Amino acid sequence: MINLPPFASPSRTNLRSILARYHFGITLLAVALVWLAILFASTTALKSYAHQNLDMAAQLATYGVEPGLVFDDPAAVEEAVQPLILRNGIARIRVLNNKGETLLDAKSHSIDPAPFMTRIFLPDGAQARVNHNGLDLGVIEVWGDSGPLLRFARLGLLTGLACLALTVL
Repeated sequence: MINLPPFASPSRTNLRSILARYHFGITLLAVALVWLAILFASTTALKSYAHQNLDMAAQLATYGVEPGLVFDDPAAVEEAVQPLILRNGIARIRVLNNKGETLLDAKSHSIDPAPFMTRIFLPDGAQARVNHNGLDLGVIEVWGDSGPLLRFARLGLLTGLACLALTVL
């Protein structure tokens, strides 16, 4: 029987398996860090786009409610705002006349799926002034909800998990 020295024992792991294990761990860490960086950057961009969308919705509403404000017709104002309030991502629209009185305060019937995300990403609404021939007729205020943000977060999470799963394979 041949006596093997202690460093040549078959139960010891070799350098190749140790390096392979550490390489795999470093690869997983790198993929996870890249995924987090992309998620952070895209979330920041999404926040900016969400505010821009609210600004555009408020500006769009000014064109629709202008005739109702000119003729002081609350029914025309409500009719102009209804298509916007039914859109996903808009929680509330308020129309004020030039005296600051509320003509319409329309709220969406859908429930905000993640109010904490709304507080973080859309804490305040957008405003747009309604003008007609140089006269200030009123203000439109639009608030958003977290529906589109939540869909984006789910998609980002699933993408990150898919990347990790492909790395493991």
